Amino acid sequence: MAELGARGVLALFSDSTNVDRHGFTGPEIDVIPGFEEIFTSTEGKLVVATFSSSVYRMQVLVDLAAQFGRKVAFVGRSIVQNAEIAQRLGYLRVPAGVQIRDSDVPNYASQDILCMTTGSQGEPQAALPRIAIDDHRFVRLGPDDVVVFSARAIPGNDKAIARTMSHVARRGADVITPDMKHVHVSGHGAAEELKLMLSLVRPRYFVPIHGEYRQLAQHARVAKRVMSGPDREVRAGGLRAGGGALRGGQGAEGAAGVLDLQLAAAAHRRRAHAVHSGGGAVRAALDRRRMGQLE
Repeated sequence: MAELGARGVLALFSDSTNVDRHGFTGPEIDVIPGFEEIFTSTEGKLVVATFSSSVYRMQVLVDLAAQFGRKVAFVGRSIVQNAEIAQRLGYLRVPAGVQIRDSDVPNYASQDILCMTTGSQGEPQAALPRIAIDDHRFVRLGPDDVVVFSARAIPGNDKAIARTMSHVARRGADVITPDMKHVHVSGHGAAEELKLMLSLVRPRYFVPIHGEYRQLAQHARVAKRVMSGPDREVRAGGLRAGGGALRGGQGAEGAAGVLDLQLAAAAHRRRAHAVHSGGGAVRAALDRRRMGQLE
C-alpha cells in the first residue's frame, strides 16, 4: 500500500462499515477456540451459517470438521459455488473423503455431519431459513442439533434473523450467536485500519463507500483529518467533510469538495422503483429507403 501511495493514487474508494468501531479488527483465527468448544459439546448435527464470501472461515471449519471426524456439506447455491471456485484456485483445501453433497446428509448419523449454509441474515430463499421451516429437501433439524450464526446481523435484517432463530428453536435445535460465543470476526476494517490505509495510500481523491450514510459521513471526517494538504479532496456522500450538503453541479471544487451523491441516490431510487412498477421507451431511427431496417 505504501509503495502504491508513493507512486501516486488518483482515487481511493474505501469501505466505511466499521469506521465507528475503535481499534483493529481481529484475525480469523480468533474464532477457533469458540468453535472447538462447540464441536466438542455438540452431540447432533452442526449447522453453521456464514457469509459465502468468507473463504477463510470455511477453511477453519473444514479443518475442525476433519479434526473431529465430521463430514462437510456445503448447503446453499452461493456457498457451494464459492467453495468450488476456492478449491479450484487453491484457496480452500478440503482433505479427501471429508466433503459430501447435501443430498448425502440423510445417509449419515447426525453426529458425523457439519453443514455450512447460506442464510445467516434470514434471507427467505437461502438455505438456513428453509432448513429452519423443514422446507429443505435434504437437511432436517432435530433435538441435539446446533445451529451457529457465524455472522454479524446487518442493520435491517434483525427481524428476519430473529424469525429464523425462532423456527430453529421450534425444530428442537439449539442456537448459538456471536453474542454467546466468539464465532465471528468482522471482515471490515476498523477505525485505526482505515486511518492507516489513508495514511499509506494518500490518494488525490477519497470516496467512502459501503455503509450507512452516517458511516460514510464519519469516514469523510476521518479522512479530512488524516489527508491534510491543499492537493487532496474528500468526496463523501453528498456531505462536506464538516457537514452541509452540496447541490446541482457543485462538489468538484476546493480541498473540501464533494461529489453530490444525494442526487445520485435519488436517481437510483427512481430506477429501482421503475424495475418493479415502471415502464420503458425505445427510440430508433428508421431509413425508409432501406425498407424500415434499423440503422
